[in-house]
Amino acid sequence: MNIRFKLRSLVVLLVGLILAGCTRDDICTQDTPTTPLLVIVFRDIASPNQSKSVPNLLITSASDQSTVVFTGTTDSIAIPLNVNLDVTALDFTTNSNSEEDANTDLVNINYVRDDIYVNRACAFKTFYDSLGFERVDDVNQAWILTANVNLTRVENENEAHITIFH
Repeated sequence: MNIRFKLRSLVVLLVGLILAGCTRDDICTQDTPTTPLLVIVFRDIASPNQSKSVPNLLITSASDQSTVVFTGTTDSIAIPLNVNLDVTALDFTTNSNSEEDANTDLVNINYVRDDIYVNRACAFKTFYDSLGFERVDDVNQAWILTANVNLTRVENENEAHITIFH
């Protein structure tokens, strides 16, 4: 019985030391703010205040077509930007489920990265300043007709950063 008591005491002591050794910086909780996503809304060019869904939207990395960023029918999206470069090049394809009706526009989203230290566990988060949007002209009939940059700094996901009219 004396050995059992000593073993239990040792286990309780070790668990207590382990828990006491953890600091707040050792755990990155889910409620810790991280790098925000870029929020894009889609609007009708004929009625700019009216939302307009993009049918079968497929967004892929322009440099690696196998990297799918988004797929679905929607009137708004939140997508990640590249934290290692000052530009994210994406292919926006509408009607992606149809070979004959699919239409792809190459888009460059440029910005200046602002890395901010969070803590030891979470490391850095990146904000994006001087946000810019450019549709690269292509030989296809463009489905993205114009776009507005609503906010030039991406630091949260509360408002739309870019509005695309189609």
